Amino acid sequence: MALTVDFWIFGKRENNTIQPNTTPLKTYNTVQLKDDCSVVNPALKIRESVNVRVMDWNYCFIHEFGRYYWVSDWMWNEGIWVCELQVDVLASFRTEIGNQTLYILRSYQDSAGNTLFNGDVIDTT
Repeated sequence: MALTVDFWIFGKRENNTIQPNTTPLKTYNTVQLKDDCSVVNPALKIRESVNVRVMDWNYCFIHEFGRYYWVSDWMWNEGIWVCELQVDVLASFRTEIGNQTLYILRSYQDSAGNTLFNGDVIDTT
């Protein structure tokens, strides 16, 4: 099964749901999964010239999985680029996260004892 994968150079914090809003630098329609990998941390095999600077690409979207991924490593193996990925859960499930209505029950206190105070949130503990 061939996968369609979009690649970007994308700077974002890991604790953010933002998704790329630009045209991908490169889209491949014939990407293969490496044997023995998962949907959460897949490894892709891509036929591309060694002269193409794929190692600059740090973010991608796999259409068939409907998920965004951080590129954790690039390896050159016998004429094929192998791309190791880690799912970006917050970007992948941005819509579901944004549709939630949640209430924070407890306030946070860091190791130095600093807290942010909001009088509208009552913490009875």
